[in-house]
Amino acid sequence: MKKLYLLTLILVGYAGALWAQPVFDIDNTTGDPGGTVAVNFKVSNFSNIVGMQFSINWDPNVLQFSSLSNITNAINDFDAAAFNTDSKFTDDGSIIVQWYDTGANGNFLPDGTIIFTINFNIVGGSGSTTTVTISDEPRKIEIIDNNENSIGLTSMGGDFTASGTGGGATLRMIGSDEMGATGENVCVEVTVQGFTDITGMQLSINWDPAFLSYTGVGAFNLTGLNAGSFSEDGVNDGKLVLQWTDPAVAGITVPNNTRIFQICFDITGSSGSRSVQFTNDPLAIEIIDADDMRVTFSKKDGTVAVEGGGGGGSDCDAPGFALAASSENVSAGGQTCVEITVKGFTDVTTLATTIEWDPQILGNPEITNINLAGLADGNFNLDQGANGMLSLVWFEQNTDGLTLADGTKIFEICFDAVASGGTSAIQFTDALTDRDVTINSVETTFNQCDGQVVVGNGNNPITASVTQPSCNGETDGAINITVTGGTPGYTYQWTKNGSNFATSEDLTNLSAGTYLVTVTDSDGTQFTLEVILNNPPGVVINNANITNPSAAGNDGAIALAVSGGATPLQFNWSNGATTRDIAGLGGGSYALTITDANGCTLDTSFALGGGALSVTVDAVDISCNGENDGIATAMASGGAGPYQYSWNSGDSGMRISGLAPGNYTVTVTDAAGTTATANGTVEEPDQLSVAINTTPSPNDVEGTATAVVNGGTQPYSYSWTDANNSTTRVVINLPQGSIQVVVNDANGCPASASAIIPTSPRECFSAVPVMSPNSDGRNDFFNIACISGLDNEVEVYNRQGELVFETTNYENDWDGRDLDGNVLPDGPYYWVVRVRNNGVLEQYLGHLTILSTLN
Repeated sequence: MKKLYLLTLILVGYAGALWAQPVFDIDNTTGDPGGTVAVNFKVSNFSNIVGMQFSINWDPNVLQFSSLSNITNAINDFDAAAFNTDSKFTDDGSIIVQWYDTGANGNFLPDGTIIFTINFNIVGGSGSTTTVTISDEPRKIEIIDNNENSIGLTSMGGDFTASGTGGGATLRMIGSDEMGATGENVCVEVTVQGFTDITGMQLSINWDPAFLSYTGVGAFNLTGLNAGSFSEDGVNDGKLVLQWTDPAVAGITVPNNTRIFQICFDITGSSGSRSVQFTNDPLAIEIIDADDMRVTFSKKDGTVAVEGGGGGGSDCDAPGFALAASSENVSAGGQTCVEITVKGFTDVTTLATTIEWDPQILGNPEITNINLAGLADGNFNLDQGANGMLSLVWFEQNTDGLTLADGTKIFEICFDAVASGGTSAIQFTDALTDRDVTINSVETTFNQCDGQVVVGNGNNPITASVTQPSCNGETDGAINITVTGGTPGYTYQWTKNGSNFATSEDLTNLSAGTYLVTVTDSDGTQFTLEVILNNPPGVVINNANITNPSAAGNDGAIALAVSGGATPLQFNWSNGATTRDIAGLGGGSYALTITDANGCTLDTSFALGGGALSVTVDAVDISCNGENDGIATAMASGGAGPYQYSWNSGDSGMRISGLAPGNYTVTVTDAAGTTATANGTVEEPDQLSVAINTTPSPNDVEGTATAVVNGGTQPYSYSWTDANNSTTRVVINLPQGSIQVVVNDANGCPASASAIIPTSPRECFSAVPVMSPNSDGRNDFFNIACISGLDNEVEVYNRQGELVFETTNYENDWDGRDLDGNVLPDGPYYWVVRVRNNGVLEQYLGHLTILSTLN
């Protein structure tokens, strides 16, 4: 139970199917729509248990979490704190359970004991069903006994059916999760499910106004819904009110997952994230259907998070979460300190790693300048410091998650330079403690930017930017040097491990090794720099415990002890299993591919005795249209090992790669000469393409662009060339002119497109929808296109229909004051323009929002 290891520093052995598992019997229940239901979790075979973690899942469109009860007190330290019922989980139908007996004593419960009860509100309609079940998502199942074995569990039951003959209709409103940089404008899309025969709705939307500055609503996609449906009186306090009715009062139905509007903000916070919540404040939530019946409301709130926000500035370009070590120069005999900084440190709950260096070059490590809540000297283990290693284990005390700005320094490691010269890498590894990080208590990928310390080159005019090989044995390392001294007109001589290697300035496609460059300037002066590229620790199988099946059948097992690689590791067995250990096996061969967080793989197989020889082919499709990177793996079983493989492509071996699309046939021969044949097909995805749909920008501020993507492999990522370098599918508030987007699919395949944001065909007598009369030089005046110099009348009304401004022969000079010269409050207004154009009286109508705090 890795999370328990981090909290208790207990090393748990590998799992297997050799220990008796506790059984969780979950009540099968029914209940009337609109009512409540209590689901009991009863256990049997609960013996000598010291820790457990797992997830509980259900359909939130059928059941809505209400409360916990009947938590047994017969288990040491087991109480409500063991359950994570944060709305970010329960709104999606999940609860995380995590408990550990700090005394490490075995706990027993009599068979049939109710260990806890979950109480739900029934929000599904009559006949709706769901299963309340224990799963690995989002938290992996682990049950630990007092011998520190991970023994798993068995789950049964949990079926729920909504009975009754009516009611229970549910409308679910879903806010999207968005990310942007400080100062960027982002829009949270609001989609719906169960929007059936709805005639009216009202609700409130809340956010933190210190973190998000409201800029407006738009992208309306529901009949009768427009800007006038929203009251913006409270937006400065982070409150928006929506009131909508079906204009025909007949009931409107839209498909599930339809976006009905979006709400947009400027991000003013520097780091972290905030929710955009559907609430009862100030106006209570109420949904009405065509039968004039109230509809049950459920929700998933949206979020806005800051990416790359503020503080410290890190050069680490790793995706997502990352730890970074700085690179330093120091004279022989001097002292230097390496800064450890963070990137993507948002809602982090646990962190662990080993840090390694060369003890022949750096000595006497010391931890200083700790700058992370809950991190102290006791979280570091320096027992192996003399051997060039230390370990770190930290967890956030409140388990709420901690957020830090990118580039924040969390501590320093100071060293004495004990060698006369040389370079030591500063690397994050698994040598003492596995690399591990959890965000919101869910394990995520640990990325890293390693550093280095160069000794004896304190005044060296050569500096180097180093890219370490991504995987053990890979040749994708690089060294980019810059020379700032001597007389230009340099020549370069590189050696690798003492042998001449290259004469270029910079090196690419490098494997691990020691690289030394000698730079000679035009005066004959020479400078040298040594750079060491290290292989990251690859995945290693330290032990494989094989249990052959008995004559009775499928009771074989394979249990592994694994180390190395960038965590988390993914396990893909030829029988479809994705766990480290597998059981319930018949005779045959079981192929395994272990993939670490950097995409580095280890392929191997294990043979269990018994059964007739057979083979199947597992094909991995082409990543991008036009590439030849398919993979085919033969998975033999039965017969008598070892096996020999012969492919129709002329290749041999269990796994072949670099394949074009097509059919691949393998013939497997076992030690007895028996053969078996199988086929597999490597397919190619459709060509990724993108087009841009645009809307006009008559006043250079309200254009939009939408990327329309086809082909490739979802999900897609977006990179626009607008002023904010937006990364969303839809971009708003665009000026007239050209715009481009680059789209990458899930496999990294790119496509691009460009388009023009046009002027509107009805440019004249349209008006800017938002004015911000705050004297900042932007939108300070109400601007109507083409009106200057024409015979015209302009009237402005508030929401109550009261005339607040009027004039004749308007010249785009109104600054938001009423007829008495008083500044009007922020909010929506409506305008009427009458123009005598070529002798014809024309009338135009529109709406306007005054936001004096737009910036």
